[in-house]
Amino acid sequence: QGGGLPSVDELDRQVPGFGGFFLVRNGGPTIYLARGASRAPAERALGAYMAARGQSAAALHVREARYGWQQLQRWQDAATDGAFSVNGTVYVDNDETTNRVHIGVANIGSTGQVRAAIARHGVPDDAVIVDQVEPIVQVGGPDGIPIVQTGGMLPMRYLLFRPFLL
Repeated sequence: QGGGLPSVDELDRQVPGFGGFFLVRNGGPTIYLARGASRAPAERALGAYMAARGQSAAALHVREARYGWQQLQRWQDAATDGAFSVNGTVYVDNDETTNRVHIGVANIGSTGQVRAAIARHGVPDDAVIVDQVEPIVQVGGPDGIPIVQTGGMLPMRYLLFRPFLL
Protein backbone atom coordinates (compact mmCIF):
# COMPACT_ATOMS: atom_id res chain seq x y z
CA GLN A 1 0.00 0.00 0.00
CA GLY A 2 2.99 2.38 0.20
CA GLY A 3 2.83 5.37 2.51
CA GLY A 4 -0.22 7.06 1.01
CA LEU A 5 -3.39 7.77 2.90
CA PRO A 6 -6.08 5.21 2.10
CA SER A 7 -9.31 6.65 0.74
CA VAL A 8 -12.40 6.64 2.93
CA ASP A 9 -13.83 3.93 0.67
CA GLU A 10 -10.74 1.76 1.30
CA LEU A 11 -10.97 2.40 5.04
CA ASP A 12 -14.67 1.57 5.02
CA ARG A 13 -13.95 -1.76 3.27
CA GLN A 14 -10.96 -2.68 5.44
CA VAL A 15 -12.05 -1.46 8.88
CA PRO A 16 -15.24 -2.90 10.42
CA GLY A 17 -17.18 -0.18 12.26
CA PHE A 18 -15.45 2.66 10.38
CA GLY A 19 -17.10 6.05 10.94
CA GLY A 20 -14.50 8.57 9.74
CA PHE A 21 -10.82 9.50 9.81
CA PHE A 22 -9.04 12.82 10.19
CA LEU A 23 -5.87 14.47 11.44
CA VAL A 24 -6.08 16.78 14.44
CA ARG A 25 -4.23 20.10 14.34
CA ASN A 26 -1.02 18.62 15.74
CA GLY A 27 -1.08 15.98 12.99
CA GLY A 28 -2.34 13.17 15.17
CA PRO A 29 -4.42 10.60 13.29
CA THR A 30 -7.93 10.03 14.67
CA ILE A 31 -10.44 7.41 13.58
CA TYR A 32 -14.08 6.86 14.52
CA LEU A 33 -14.94 3.21 15.22
CA ALA A 34 -18.24 1.70 16.33
CA ARG A 35 -18.49 0.51 19.92
CA GLY A 36 -16.90 -2.92 20.21
CA ALA A 37 -14.96 -2.63 16.93
CA SER A 38 -11.32 -3.69 17.10
CA ARG A 39 -8.66 -1.08 16.45
CA ALA A 40 -6.37 -3.73 14.88
CA PRO A 41 -7.89 -3.46 11.35
CA ALA A 42 -7.56 0.33 11.55
CA GLU A 43 -3.92 0.02 12.57
CA ARG A 44 -3.28 -2.33 9.65
CA ALA A 45 -5.10 -0.10 7.14
CA LEU A 46 -3.30 3.05 8.31
CA GLY A 47 0.03 1.47 9.31
CA ALA A 48 2.03 2.33 6.18
CA TYR A 49 0.67 5.89 6.14
CA MET A 50 1.58 6.40 9.79
CA ALA A 51 4.99 4.74 9.47
CA ALA A 52 5.85 7.00 6.52
CA ARG A 53 5.27 9.93 8.91
CA GLY A 54 7.31 8.46 11.75
CA GLN A 55 4.29 7.44 13.81
CA SER A 56 3.56 4.08 15.38
CA ALA A 57 0.16 2.43 15.43
CA ALA A 58 -0.08 3.48 19.09
CA ALA A 59 -0.39 7.11 17.91
CA LEU A 60 -3.80 6.36 16.38
CA HIS A 61 -6.55 7.96 18.46
CA VAL A 62 -9.90 6.18 18.47
CA ARG A 63 -13.24 7.89 19.08
CA GLU A 64 -16.53 6.06 19.40
CA ALA A 65 -18.61 6.30 16.23
CA ARG A 66 -22.34 6.57 16.57
CA TYR A 67 -22.81 6.13 12.82
CA GLY A 68 -21.04 4.17 10.11
CA TRP A 69 -19.43 5.98 7.19
CA GLN A 70 -21.76 4.57 4.53
CA GLN A 71 -24.84 5.47 6.58
CA LEU A 72 -23.57 9.04 6.90
CA GLN A 73 -22.95 9.11 3.14
CA ARG A 74 -26.56 8.04 2.48
CA TRP A 75 -27.83 10.66 4.91
CA GLN A 76 -25.60 13.31 3.32
CA ASP A 77 -27.12 12.53 -0.08
CA ALA A 78 -30.65 12.71 1.35
CA ALA A 79 -29.87 15.83 3.39
CA THR A 80 -28.44 17.57 0.33
CA ASP A 81 -31.79 17.34 -1.44
CA GLY A 82 -33.66 18.59 1.62
CA ALA A 83 -31.27 21.27 2.83
CA PHE A 84 -30.80 22.91 -0.55
CA SER A 85 -34.56 23.32 -0.85
CA VAL A 86 -34.13 25.98 1.87
CA ASN A 87 -32.77 29.34 0.75
CA GLY A 88 -29.42 30.15 2.34
CA THR A 89 -28.01 26.64 2.66
CA VAL A 90 -24.28 26.90 1.96
CA TYR A 91 -23.07 23.29 2.08
CA VAL A 92 -23.82 19.75 3.23
CA ASP A 93 -20.91 17.53 4.27
CA ASN A 94 -20.31 14.08 5.72
CA ASP A 95 -18.06 15.48 8.45
CA GLU A 96 -15.36 12.98 9.38
CA THR A 97 -14.36 15.11 12.40
CA THR A 98 -17.75 14.86 14.13
CA ASN A 99 -19.24 11.61 12.78
CA ARG A 100 -22.28 13.62 11.71
CA VAL A 101 -23.72 15.27 8.61
CA HIS A 102 -22.72 18.93 8.84
CA ILE A 103 -24.89 21.57 7.20
CA GLY A 104 -23.75 25.16 6.85
CA VAL A 105 -26.38 27.88 6.54
CA ALA A 106 -25.94 31.59 5.90
CA ASN A 107 -28.62 32.52 8.46
CA ILE A 108 -28.96 30.54 11.67
CA GLY A 109 -32.65 31.49 11.64
CA SER A 110 -33.19 28.95 8.85
CA THR A 111 -32.05 26.04 11.04
CA GLY A 112 -35.61 24.89 11.81
CA GLN A 113 -36.57 24.92 8.13
CA VAL A 114 -33.44 22.96 7.22
CA ARG A 115 -34.03 20.39 9.95
CA ALA A 116 -37.66 19.96 8.87
CA ALA A 117 -36.64 19.59 5.22
CA ILE A 118 -34.02 16.92 5.92
CA ALA A 119 -36.39 15.06 8.27
CA ARG A 120 -38.81 14.73 5.33
CA HIS A 121 -35.92 13.01 3.50
CA GLY A 122 -35.45 10.50 6.33
CA VAL A 123 -32.38 12.01 8.00
CA PRO A 124 -32.53 11.72 11.82
CA ASP A 125 -32.07 14.98 13.69
CA ASP A 126 -29.34 13.65 15.99
CA ALA A 127 -27.18 12.72 12.99
CA VAL A 128 -26.96 16.37 11.89
CA ILE A 129 -25.14 19.51 12.98
CA VAL A 130 -26.37 22.83 11.55
CA ASP A 131 -24.08 25.86 11.90
CA GLN A 132 -24.10 29.38 10.58
CA VAL A 133 -21.27 29.90 8.09
CA GLU A 134 -20.18 32.56 5.65
CA PRO A 135 -21.60 32.17 2.15
CA ILE A 136 -19.44 30.85 -0.66
CA VAL A 137 -18.72 33.50 -3.26
CA GLN A 138 -17.51 32.79 -6.78
CA VAL A 139 -14.85 35.37 -7.58
CA GLY A 140 -13.90 34.24 -11.10
CA GLY A 141 -10.97 32.36 -12.47
CA PRO A 142 -8.83 31.66 -15.51
CA ASP A 143 -10.34 29.80 -18.47
CA GLY A 144 -13.78 29.78 -16.88
CA ILE A 145 -12.64 27.70 -13.89
CA PRO A 146 -14.43 29.06 -10.82
CA ILE A 147 -12.41 30.19 -7.85
CA VAL A 148 -14.35 30.41 -4.64
CA GLN A 149 -13.71 32.06 -1.35
CA THR A 150 -15.41 31.55 1.95
CA GLY A 151 -15.39 33.43 5.18
CA GLY A 152 -14.62 30.27 7.10
CA MET A 153 -13.37 26.73 6.81
CA LEU A 154 -14.92 24.54 4.15
CA PRO A 155 -13.94 20.96 3.44
CA MET A 156 -11.58 20.84 0.46
CA ARG A 157 -13.46 18.02 -1.21
CA TYR A 158 -16.52 20.26 -1.28
CA LEU A 159 -14.64 22.84 -3.30
CA LEU A 160 -13.12 20.25 -5.59
CA PHE A 161 -16.03 17.90 -6.20
CA ARG A 162 -19.13 20.05 -5.77
CA PRO A 163 -18.42 23.22 -7.77
CA PHE A 164 -21.79 22.92 -9.49
CA LEU A 165 -23.42 24.02 -6.24
CA LEU A 166 -21.75 27.43 -6.31
